[in-house]
Amino acid sequence: MTVRIDVGKNTVQKEGSLAELSHIASLKENGLLDDDMYVSMFRDWASVFIENDINDPAVYFEKQAES
Repeated sequence: MTVRIDVGKNTVQKEGSLAELSHIASLKENGLLDDDMYVSMFRDWASVFIENDINDPAVYFEKQAES
């Protein structure tokens, strides 16, 4: 699944399906998460990264895990 978010224009382009992400497929199957909820989560995180000038989300999450 690929999600492209333009926070300034409030647009989202989604390619693929949540089913491609096997580690969360059970959440979808149980009705706990759907594509719209997942895209919303991406949109929220994109805003956090922009507002905090985070250029590398992987490094950000690694630092969070260490603390």
